[in-house]
Amino acid sequence: MRGIKLDGKKDPTLITWTIKRLRQPARVRIALRQGGRDLAVPCVRHDDSVKAGQVIALPADDFSTPLHASVSGKVMAVGTFAHPFLEDAQAIEIVGDGRGETAPGVGTERLGWESLDRAQLAPLFRQAGLVTMDEAMVPLHVLAQESLTARVRTLVINLCEPEPYVTSEQALAMSHALEIIQGAEILRKAFGAEKITAVLTEDKIQAAELLKSKIYFLKWGHVDVRVLPLVYPQGLDVPLAETLLERKLKLPAEWHRGGTPQDKGLALHRVFRSEGLEILNGASAFAAHEAIVLQKPLFERAVTVGGECVMEPKNLWAPLGLSFQDVFKAAKGLMRDPAKVIAGGPMQGRFQAGLEAMLVKGIPALLALPPEAAPDPAASACIHCGLCIDVCPENLSPVMITLASESGLYEEAASWNAADCIRCGNCTYICPSKRPMDALIDRAIHEQLNSESRL
Repeated sequence: MRGIKLDGKKDPTLITWTIKRLRQPARVRIALRQGGRDLAVPCVRHDDSVKAGQVIALPADDFSTPLHASVSGKVMAVGTFAHPFLEDAQAIEIVGDGRGETAPGVGTERLGWESLDRAQLAPLFRQAGLVTMDEAMVPLHVLAQESLTARVRTLVINLCEPEPYVTSEQALAMSHALEIIQGAEILRKAFGAEKITAVLTEDKIQAAELLKSKIYFLKWGHVDVRVLPLVYPQGLDVPLAETLLERKLKLPAEWHRGGTPQDKGLALHRVFRSEGLEILNGASAFAAHEAIVLQKPLFERAVTVGGECVMEPKNLWAPLGLSFQDVFKAAKGLMRDPAKVIAGGPMQGRFQAGLEAMLVKGIPALLALPPEAAPDPAASACIHCGLCIDVCPENLSPVMITLASESGLYEEAASWNAADCIRCGNCTYICPSKRPMDALIDRAIHEQLNSESRL
């Protein structure tokens, strides 16, 4: 596929495959709204004692999931705190007691988990607070319920992890390969899929071979591993689906209109499901294993803490609700003030205004980048070099779309198939004039959709 060969910058966090477990933090703030649509209602009060894995908030509606304490300690407040995606949001603040106690049953193997059927799994997903472990954070019980009316042929476990710096999934695959495969089998049953395909890029050959060895010893003929070339944006869900299907997808207007990340994520999953695919990442499969096999709710996740400003880049098991400042402290802190702090990867992640925001379920990495790794020069006029055309994975002409958008010619931009843009960021990354290509394309799409809705 067309794309960019990016400098992965992954080596500092892959010195060891071990994902370090932190001491229990002094304080966490667990957001009642992790993503956009989901909402939980507190079921604990000030001064209540809680243990890790204990339910502290109940789902507000059928779409939402419960929330669980990520540390043992006392509830201090339900207040408004900084959120990485929603600016400020209500959260439950817990002060840790340092004991690291878990709720009864958490971590204990569930008897008969292998024989659980499709109807039993979706309620257990919800009970454990499982969501897709990406920014969309779509509840897994919702996807499982929707799959009842669609035939899913292949469950795709996406372990490509295409963005620079980010290695939490690769570390998971190397240290917990069996759990990922078993979690994928649980998800396959829940979605009624016929087979499982784990997909990695060619820089993860060790992880691919390890997964193959686990599959061999399990004697599971319905599971295979596929290795793809390392070209960004291969590994993002849309180009990955197009590679597997060997054709382009038509993305829905609901995805382009925006809304919450969950709305967009759900729209995308519906497109994939209509093509017989369900695409989830390795962290989602691992969380399913933890929830179903070990009765462990989703209250912590593997996170890459990286970037040139970080003293000791590494992958961590971080409790949900931990402040970004405390996440960086767990990696020995920052050597200098970062130019940019990013939740996620540098191509598609969310820039953060400070370090006070709380960790939520959909953040695989937290990066602190210096000025030389995150330059932000002023944009200049297009020089018509054509580089953006060369790297567009959808074979679009970003230069024509953006020039039309700058001039307010949104119908002209639409005629250049602006709506086929997948927001990979390649054109913005490659542009020597540093024009905000993705923002201009986004504007063209939104203006065209608004115009159509008024007709």
